Amino acid sequence: MAADDVIYSVRVNGQHQFNSLTGFGAVDTVVVEEGLLAGPNTLEIIVYNTNVYTGLWCEIIATHTPVGATESLSATLVEDMLKVSWPVRDPAFSLTYNSTLDGALPWSPVTAQPDLIGSEFSLKFPTELEKGFYRLVKPEITKPPVTRITVDPTGPASSQPVYLASNGENSSAQIPQLGTSLGGALIHRFDAGDSFDPRKGNLSYNWKIFYPPNINGSAEYTGPGLSGNLTSALQIAANTLPTFGGNAWRARLTVTSDAGGLPLSRVAEFNFQYTSTPSSPPVVTVVVDLASSESSQEVGTGCTSVDGCNLTNALPAIDTHVFDASASIDPRGGTLSYYWEFRYPSNFNGGIPYTHSGIVINGPVATISPNSFPDIGSLNYRVRLTVISTLPDGSIQSKEFRFRFNYADSELPF
Repeated sequence: MAADDVIYSVRVNGQHQFNSLTGFGAVDTVVVEEGLLAGPNTLEIIVYNTNVYTGLWCEIIATHTPVGATESLSATLVEDMLKVSWPVRDPAFSLTYNSTLDGALPWSPVTAQPDLIGSEFSLKFPTELEKGFYRLVKPEITKPPVTRITVDPTGPASSQPVYLASNGENSSAQIPQLGTSLGGALIHRFDAGDSFDPRKGNLSYNWKIFYPPNINGSAEYTGPGLSGNLTSALQIAANTLPTFGGNAWRARLTVTSDAGGLPLSRVAEFNFQYTSTPSSPPVVTVVVDLASSESSQEVGTGCTSVDGCNLTNALPAIDTHVFDASASIDPRGGTLSYYWEFRYPSNFNGGIPYTHSGIVINGPVATISPNSFPDIGSLNYRVRLTVISTLPDGSIQSKEFRFRFNYADSELPF
């Protein structure tokens, strides 16, 4: 079935068989193995349009492949060769070999490509080979579970589905992002309760939340405020996650099915913005080159705009410079952690993050070795420092602090 923005449901002889994913140009193959009757069978496909801005378009291609309970395997002698043949009704069957029937050895696939003659596959083997046995095997269906996720399903103001690829897996370039930012003042719920396994297996769940790619090494978030990690629904308490500006958090769900004693898993990921609403964020103080009485300068305390405050003095590339935020405090007794991010100017090189081996981060202190930034003339590099306070009650508050600086006379080529 090929479809644009549709959900479809499949029933055979009135019995529900399959629900689709919501997808964009999704392509799915439905294999019906249960509920079939001898003689005529009724196939129903119910299609719904999920995009109110487009008309419904879908193409349904139905094929009927009759497969008996077993496929017959025959052997004949042809010119001193053993010819093994079987019908081509179902190409999923393959030939396997074993030297014994006592169960001591596993059956091995026959790797030679069979000849197709009329409606039969066939292979020939020399008769002088040692005694052996052949059988046809059809692999079991190994379709992993189908993952469907809705964010805040009971909150009409913020409810939004996660649109996964048709196979439920996404490459890093295809990971979807929620269309609406999640407000920190609310409790949020990631619900995968509509997931299912076509093989009728029992599902288990494992939710994980990861920092943005350029923050804290994209490590897993293990702080307080998350519950239901091993259930179908992950709950995020109010003001659980820090805010990292335009950087998105990542949610990863692994769904595992135990059908047929053959566990199969599917990983689904999506990104989301989170805006916390702290009642009293920490007080951030940054001093540049504190140890140098001649060049020391303190960054203004109101630096929270998009580009932040500008340092009064340019930083000579020939010197080592230290950005020190260790004087920051939380008057409520919170424990502080620090996340530094350096960026190009917003109107230069796309304003993307900048990294260099000469920039060393150690908690509240960022040390810049000589010639660690290219010289970009009169333009200013940008710094964003996110200070996170973990309060005694386990809650988390954060504060962003931004400033700019000019880096002069660098020998590092751009």
